Amino acid sequence: MRSLGLTPEEWVVRKRELWLAWRDRNFEHWQEYQRKYQREYRQRNSAKRTAYSTEWNRVHPEVSKAHSRASKRRHPEKRVDEEHRRRARVHGAGWEPVDRTVVFERDGWRCHLCGRRVRRSEASIDHLIPIADGGPHTYANVATAHLACNIRRGRKGEVQLRLA
Repeated sequence: MRSLGLTPEEWVVRKRELWLAWRDRNFEHWQEYQRKYQREYRQRNSAKRTAYSTEWNRVHPEVSKAHSRASKRRHPEKRVDEEHRRRARVHGAGWEPVDRTVVFERDGWRCHLCGRRVRRSEASIDHLIPIADGGPHTYANVATAHLACNIRRGRKGEVQLRLA
């Protein structure tokens, strides 16, 4: 450091500038290294991270609840998926991630109960065999329906067959 004529503070700043310049030149390599390191770190320290998170949530319940509410507002589709997953687990049924838009596109945006077109604002996924009756939350067991038709049907009625 002294041979370069830099004070310790100036040396720290210079090292940081050199590091940032290297990272900018090798950004993709650096990014891949970070992903790999973070993945390995999460695997190695899974229990430690869970314990820390649990303790933090216990000590800061108000903040934790506020973060949870904010996340649910930002990602309402995840909340729906979580609920379907939970219900399938409770009733011992199968589960796979189902993308609502894929189902709507597959069914041509038509309600399988009344046959009319469904607008995005009134679209919902209907389980042909209700989860409560042991039906899985899978692409094979869901169909597009108007929210009103889906609510009206509820768990009543025969198992619905998808319109071709």
